[in-house]
Amino acid sequence: MTSVISSDDEFDMKSAFSQIPPSTAPKSRQEPAVSSEEVMDIDPPPVKDENTAAAPSLDLLNRISGMFRLLDLVTEQGSGGLVDKILIAQESVSLFANLVHPGSYRSTTQVDFRALDKHTIKPRGIYGSMTSIADFLVKLGCIDEETRSLLLRPRDEHSGVSRPALRPGLYIVSSQKLEESLAYVVFWPEDATWQDGAISSVSRNRVTFMRYLTKICEQVVCLMSDDHSNALVWKDEMPVEPEDDESEAFDDRMFGFSVEQTNEEEENAIPEPGFTIRSFAIEAPSCAPPGYPDGYPLDVLESQVVVGEVTQAILQTQFIPEEQTRTTINEIMRPLALRARLSKERTPVVILGDSISEDSFKQALDHGLWERCGGLRAKFDDKIVAMRKARDRVRAEERTKRRAAATKDRIALERDMIFWVGKQAASLYPIITEIALFQALLPPDVRFGAEECDLAVATVESWFDEHPSLQKEMHKEVQIAFERLEIDPKARYNRLKNRLRQIRAVFEEHPGFSPDVEHRLFELLTIQKGFKEELLKILQPEDQTASKGFIGTAWLYVVVKKPTGLPALPPMDDPSFAFSLLALPEENAAYTAIVKELTSQILESLRRKVKALANVIPAKIERELQEQCELDIQKMHDRRQKKDESAAWADLLDETRERLSQNTPIKPEGDTLILDSITPVDLRGTYHWDRDQFRIKGILLTPNKAGFQYRIHPLDVKQDDMQAISQNPHHVCNPIVRARNPPPVFLPLKTEWSLIHLLDKDRCFAVTSDGRYISVYMENVNHLASAVDQRKVIKQLHHEKLGSRPLFAIDETRRLFAILSTTETSILLHVYIYDLEARTFIARGGAFNMTRWFLSVPEFTNLVFVSGTEDILLIQKDGLCRIFSLISETDRPSTVQLPGEAKAAFSSADGACLIVQVVQNGKVSLLCYHWPSFGTNEGIEIPWPDEVPVDASVAVSSIGHRSGVYILFTVPRYGSCTSLYIRITKRSSDFTFKPSGGLMGSSNGTKKTVNNSLIDCHSEVWTRFPVRSPITREMNAAAIHQPRSILFVSSALSARFAPYFTAMVREFEYRTRKPTKGALKAIRVEAKTNWNPLVAASDVSKMRVGDWLVGLFCLIPIHLAVTGSNRFIPLKDGVTSPAFESMLLGASVAQISEALSFGWYESIFNSYLANKPVKVITSMGEQSVGKSFALNHFIDTSFAGSAMRCTEGVWLSVTPTREYLVVAMDFEGVHSIERSAQEDTLLVLLNAAISNFVLFRNNFALSRDIAGLFTSFQSCTKVLDPAANPSLFHSTLGIIIKDVIDSDTREIVHEFHQKFQRIVQQERADNFISKLHRGKLDIIPWPVIESARFYDLFMGLKQRLDRQPVTHKHAGAFLSVLKMLMAKLKANDWGALDQNLAVQRAQILEAALPCALALGTCDPSTGDPLKNYDTDEILEDGSPGCQFYLEGLRLPAIGDYSIERCLFNLRSGWKDRLTRFSTGEEKFIELYNVYLHDIAEERIKLVHSWLSANTTRFGEKAEITSLFRTFDKLAKELRLSVLLCGSKCSSCGLLCLHHKQHKGEHNCMTSHKCPDICSFTQQHTDSDSPACGLPAGHTGRHVCSEMPHLCGLPCRLSGKEGCLHTCIKSMGHDEDEEHICAGRVHECGELCSLVRPDGTRLCSRPCVIDCLREHERHACDRSLSCPILCQLCNSYCAAGDHFHGLDPDAKHLCG
Repeated sequence: MTSVISSDDEFDMKSAFSQIPPSTAPKSRQEPAVSSEEVMDIDPPPVKDENTAAAPSLDLLNRISGMFRLLDLVTEQGSGGLVDKILIAQESVSLFANLVHPGSYRSTTQVDFRALDKHTIKPRGIYGSMTSIADFLVKLGCIDEETRSLLLRPRDEHSGVSRPALRPGLYIVSSQKLEESLAYVVFWPEDATWQDGAISSVSRNRVTFMRYLTKICEQVVCLMSDDHSNALVWKDEMPVEPEDDESEAFDDRMFGFSVEQTNEEEENAIPEPGFTIRSFAIEAPSCAPPGYPDGYPLDVLESQVVVGEVTQAILQTQFIPEEQTRTTINEIMRPLALRARLSKERTPVVILGDSISEDSFKQALDHGLWERCGGLRAKFDDKIVAMRKARDRVRAEERTKRRAAATKDRIALERDMIFWVGKQAASLYPIITEIALFQALLPPDVRFGAEECDLAVATVESWFDEHPSLQKEMHKEVQIAFERLEIDPKARYNRLKNRLRQIRAVFEEHPGFSPDVEHRLFELLTIQKGFKEELLKILQPEDQTASKGFIGTAWLYVVVKKPTGLPALPPMDDPSFAFSLLALPEENAAYTAIVKELTSQILESLRRKVKALANVIPAKIERELQEQCELDIQKMHDRRQKKDESAAWADLLDETRERLSQNTPIKPEGDTLILDSITPVDLRGTYHWDRDQFRIKGILLTPNKAGFQYRIHPLDVKQDDMQAISQNPHHVCNPIVRARNPPPVFLPLKTEWSLIHLLDKDRCFAVTSDGRYISVYMENVNHLASAVDQRKVIKQLHHEKLGSRPLFAIDETRRLFAILSTTETSILLHVYIYDLEARTFIARGGAFNMTRWFLSVPEFTNLVFVSGTEDILLIQKDGLCRIFSLISETDRPSTVQLPGEAKAAFSSADGACLIVQVVQNGKVSLLCYHWPSFGTNEGIEIPWPDEVPVDASVAVSSIGHRSGVYILFTVPRYGSCTSLYIRITKRSSDFTFKPSGGLMGSSNGTKKTVNNSLIDCHSEVWTRFPVRSPITREMNAAAIHQPRSILFVSSALSARFAPYFTAMVREFEYRTRKPTKGALKAIRVEAKTNWNPLVAASDVSKMRVGDWLVGLFCLIPIHLAVTGSNRFIPLKDGVTSPAFESMLLGASVAQISEALSFGWYESIFNSYLANKPVKVITSMGEQSVGKSFALNHFIDTSFAGSAMRCTEGVWLSVTPTREYLVVAMDFEGVHSIERSAQEDTLLVLLNAAISNFVLFRNNFALSRDIAGLFTSFQSCTKVLDPAANPSLFHSTLGIIIKDVIDSDTREIVHEFHQKFQRIVQQERADNFISKLHRGKLDIIPWPVIESARFYDLFMGLKQRLDRQPVTHKHAGAFLSVLKMLMAKLKANDWGALDQNLAVQRAQILEAALPCALALGTCDPSTGDPLKNYDTDEILEDGSPGCQFYLEGLRLPAIGDYSIERCLFNLRSGWKDRLTRFSTGEEKFIELYNVYLHDIAEERIKLVHSWLSANTTRFGEKAEITSLFRTFDKLAKELRLSVLLCGSKCSSCGLLCLHHKQHKGEHNCMTSHKCPDICSFTQQHTDSDSPACGLPAGHTGRHVCSEMPHLCGLPCRLSGKEGCLHTCIKSMGHDEDEEHICAGRVHECGELCSLVRPDGTRLCSRPCVIDCLREHERHACDRSLSCPILCQLCNSYCAAGDHFHGLDPDAKHLCG
């Protein structure tokens, strides 16, 4: 049943692709103009330096709008030559995916397929003629005519390197002209793809690409050009043959061959045109490079061809002047690597850069510079201690001095302060004169004068001028104090003030009262009681309504609007009121009495307030001065400390530079490092387990001696050439230069190459000479540079003992190396035997003394082995050639006299002849001498090619096979290497085995087809790959499938296509007997002469983009590893990489495992399908027994094995099913002559360990040695112990014997049973069946291919697989196991795999643990949630978005990360935070702590679940236990970070919301103002009572600041922590009573008494005990916690006693 995809999920393909604009750059800038007649280079010129402009892109994809490459075709070196490999084009696919859903494709290993599944795609396949596809792209508006012409230009192997081209592959293309979701998947072919006679590699690529195209597109369109349409051959045009099925079957299966004698010819060497290569590596320099030494000819820099017997390479030479190479370094290093870099051995000279920071300098010292500077560290430590003591001494002296000064100032101010305060009061209340106020303040018997008062005020003002901040603060405090004279509303002053303001308000509102009424109103001012009632009586007489009539009633209505009270008065402070009194007596004399009484009340109130303030202000000033003193002293101390430390570090920097300079040798031979910075790299929160890393920046000066740098460019032969040679021995190969070059080799000026001889498997034999020593190297070309640099010689010989010009020769067949040394008196021949595998180089007896064979010592020019023999040719300068036999130790009697001097001489690899380059009178010639007739003729002259200069260097080597001899000429001036193919004939007759009548049988009467492959390619796909297999890929259920269809767009007759296709299906089913279940007949075939791709198509299947891409990715097998040189070599993302292999050298198992990458399968295993169980099927067996074919038809995979043995190493593919993932692994054949027994064992070990079902396929032969066949299996039992690896070795071994007829089934099963029985009896408990396969083995005689039952048995295999238990429960876990297993094979680690996995997982988790606890994610940059690495299951976070603080965690990605910020964010997320003032402070803090505790526990629970989910399968391993100990420690720190202080706020009565261990003042995180309204509501006439003016958290009633309700004078303990500043006693309380605020506790404030007997202060927090309570020991607010760190870690001591540290026997442990 198909389900409908919601339209909401549809991806607008049209709009998305329209975002890619076509190129708007000028065409001349995009592509270089290249003539079609131009000879193509094989590679671009190198970029000279960083400032060289990048060459324009030669990939035409960049010029095609809306087109992305899906599959790419690359070339790699295989054991049989260069082979094609199809890979996912990751970069282009990422652009496509991110266009569909931005951010979905972060990297090759991080693809969010689920996000892509939110969009849909309707893919339609396009293939066909190149011209038609180009026209199709023009119709879509993707290309212009110029790009079309570039697309259709003829190509060869070098297109896209030196001229623009579009590489063959699969592409996805769309246009804004198309309907939404529709996209075309285009197969862009090779030039010869649709030729029926195409070479095997091209035809194989055609079938493979068509397989992929038809798998991902259910509807396909074939676009045929007119030329291809006209060349089609239909069935009815072919000759009609008699219908004889039996005869036809016989003819199809019979191929005739015959052995023929070749024509007898005389010995000859016939030159034929060979190949030509052009490369920048061959180009000669036009002039001498800078610094080129005098006396060296420029031709030294010319490239040349270096060869072996069957291998070739271009040796490029570059001059390196004598100078320091300046390299900017910006590297990440581990601590050990950093220490090694700064060591004297690695870097003799270290220069600290001018811009190096103090932190970087400290890191450099800690990582090696201390050791390089002798006793400088102890000297520096002593200096720091002395500076600290000096600072402490100065601080103590300054504190004593400043405190004494503050006390002195207080005493001085107390005397004059009363006058200053009085003057401030008089200025606010001008109704009171200063003299009157001073008289009221002073005793009656004290006399004073104005001058004395002014002097006292001036003294205070002068002091304030010196302390402006205090002046401002005291002025403000005085103004606040005098704003309200009396707080008690019942006080006489407040009553008179309110009455007077009411009376004035009545007069203002109702002017024109009668004198009698005015008099009565004035009398009300001084009555004792009933003011309001009497006033209302006056304003509302009882008979007023009756006596006034209508007008009076109206007036009454106006007056008596509020009959229940008097109108409200606006607020007025006391200074303003007092100022208004000045004018009242003049306004109305009746005010005189009340003004006089109010003046008296004001004077009395001011007297009391001035006296109180005169006592409070000096004390407060003293406290402020002392506090300011502490702040100033601390700042001064901090500044001095910073200055001292900066000076100390600056001095240390200078001294370090001096020490480093003194320790620098006069002429350093190593590197010089100018160090700019060393900074820690924050890798926490990532999956990197090695988190202690540093980024080092600077400049590295590497001394370069003048010399030459040599770069080897190997030449490779394509596999097509190898196949062509097997059919035609005289086929001319076309080798190409390998894209990836080995590292260059550097030789100083005085050192030169004496010999470079290439060997097989990328190895070489190299000899260097420096005038003193001759050094011999045997290395892989990728490692030759490091071997020469590190002088890893295999043999070192003294030059003086070998003469001035020794000659060298090597024979690969006999593995012989010869040195001919000549002196004035002797001729010695030294012969050595070498072994590349064992890396041995042994002398073969003593040197041959050849002096006696010569009358005098001649000068020799060449030494050549006769290939494959123990004879060696010596050529003298005069041209005389003689052969010396190493066996008889004599010369052969025959000699050859060359016509001139031999410039070069070579023996052909097949041992047929000698080829010599002879120079005679400036003329160069080539001569060939056959070895059998050596000395009996004058040789055969090979004409020197006309196009080759006479000074060209010459080399002779065989290409493709040993008998394919080529003479190679290097022509640097043309940048080319050209060749001659030499057809060598011998006197003896040769025989050849060749097909008779044509290789493919007789078809004399059949008309040859030319382009029928455009149709027949489908049959080729069905033949090579399955049509229906037992295990099939299951797409997403949400996909909407339409019937499969093929539309042929051709000018040919449309009616012909459907019958042709039907006949092709019928013929295929009859010929192959493959089960199709009607699938092929159900394909709808149409043909049209015209087709518009822009017309909407409703018959195209619709799929989710993510699922569609996964289906594509799973189709493509990935190359996991190869073996070579007895080593297991993992590949990087499916391709070989010498750099990656070098990076893995010396790495640990965990590092190798982490570095491995399986390319496009990473995200499938780790994310999209991570939760699915995995069953692994592996295929092994002998070579060429159909392993890949059988695996493809069983599991619907696309392994490309063939008779050419393309399967090398191990490949992996995936088939997703509904129940589980089927992982198929295809292994190369065992017992290959190209693989050693150890290499076979490594592959078998991987196979047996990871598989659930091993299919071992072999040929049917009862006589074979079964024990020998399974030697590799038996060897595995002694390598990796299955008992120590319970998660491995759970497979059933299925022995498939191919091509068994029914009558032989029982006999062959019985025979195999007997042979396996003998193996079990011989090996007993160590037999490989029990060890590797849990004792389970199946023997399956398999029918002959194309028989009726051949494909039926695959269903039986599926049933057998279904019965296999699942051992890999999750795809993510399977991936980690496979990587770790491969890493162990790479590192030759044979310990328990579970142990390695546990160590790696523990390291990964521990690195991410702090970030996981703090943020709930492992990657703060992306915020991805915590998940199970094995299943990709996301763990539910009970505290999402919460950030917790962990000390020491660095998170630059999230900005400000501090404990205050974290608590603020957590507080913001608490919904009950706004109920603080309605809950009660103690209850609020309790609830707040519960909230913080709960979310912290949620996070801890989440991380614990995360750790458990990712470690459960490892059991009780030591590393896992250690991980959970680290977790417990960090969880404890997290809990402590959310504990609130709870002490009283420094500014109000609420409790502090800082963390428990905070420093500084306590803060409740509010405005410190009480939010309630004034409790004295009856005293306020306004409808809304004003807010309380007391600090938040005060005790007692709420009191506003608008009206005096309480005393309000400063508390006598003002300045103490906890003081609420103002007295809460009733107004007018006795002056002798002390003013006290509502504060619960007034803290003592002295420093905590936690001080050791030696005076060391352990706690500097203030005492919080009430100062009114007598106490001898001062205790801070941390009385229940010990402030000393644990003796074992960095956590605090768990003791509950703050003074625990005073106990001399105390043990500080965190618990």
